[in-house]
Amino acid sequence: MSENDSPLAITSAHQLRAALGRRFPEIRPYGEDDWDWTWADEGMDYLDAGDYAMAELKFQQVVVSQPDHCDGYEGLALLYQRIGSRREALILIDEAVRIARLHVNRGWMDPEVLEEIAAERESILGMPTEPERGLRPASDDPEP
Repeated sequence: MSENDSPLAITSAHQLRAALGRRFPEIRPYGEDDWDWTWADEGMDYLDAGDYAMAELKFQQVVVSQPDHCDGYEGLALLYQRIGSRREALILIDEAVRIARLHVNRGWMDPEVLEEIAAERESILGMPTEPERGLRPASDDPEP
């Protein structure tokens, strides 16, 4: 996946989970061992290395194996942010925030994690909307 590729057409977190469940029928939600948590770490490593296709795969696997955990949604949101897909990134980061807030309220997650995800959401909100992507300010336009 390059910056010019489009991610899955994501309309909601529910729709994403259903589509990914069909894509990865061998992964049963909550049925994986601890190795499924390495997918989130691997996804971040691939994202940092610029290997967006592998990052996307790993984060998608996390969403399927742990649908009630924020890591997969957050990772996909950060990926889509990097490639300029604001709408998809916002849908996914909103799901990550929702899940993180629930976990903080239950005492399962440190509130600082929620604060970090909320800050990532603010960064995504600051992205240009899709029609603005790739446009340069008029001052950068070449002289006629």
